[in-house]
Amino acid sequence: MTRHSISLLALLGILGTTLFLYNMHFANAATFQDSSLSASLSVNTFVDTSLSGNSLGFGSLNPGTANNAATQNPITITNTANSNTPIDIFLNNTNMTSGGNSILYGNLSVSTANNAGTATRFKGTVFINGTIANSGFIENLAVNSNKALYFWHDVPAGQASGSYTATVVIHTVADGQNP
Repeated sequence: MTRHSISLLALLGILGTTLFLYNMHFANAATFQDSSLSASLSVNTFVDTSLSGNSLGFGSLNPGTANNAATQNPITITNTANSNTPIDIFLNNTNMTSGGNSILYGNLSVSTANNAGTATRFKGTVFINGTIANSGFIENLAVNSNKALYFWHDVPAGQASGSYTATVVIHTVADGQNP
């Protein structure tokens, strides 16, 4: 900032025989001052996914049948535009149960293609492809993209009748993270 000054010699008054002279000096005062702060922040990794449905049904099936397609096939999982990172997708499930009867978890299978012959069997509460980073059933699904999941269920011969239920977990993490 540039400062300017002027000097002024002034006669202010005469009192009796005494003459008062003042030498006054004026300087422009500062009209602003700049100060600065350092600013910082961290943006957290954020994962936001959606599914095309909230249930997985197979209808009424006969004992001794295999590769029965889910009536909702495919279920589409989307890594939404709210996410800020690619994701890895891990899958697990529980046994189907009806009262005291159960159908073991391995009778459920999944694939990203509409082909039961390429499907991977579930492993119960253990994630299908394991529990280490970069071992998801689906890897590196980009932000604002989706993937179709096709499900099939087998019913063992002699299986008791009943309405069976289970839980299928679709667990998503930022790419490269452990589930």
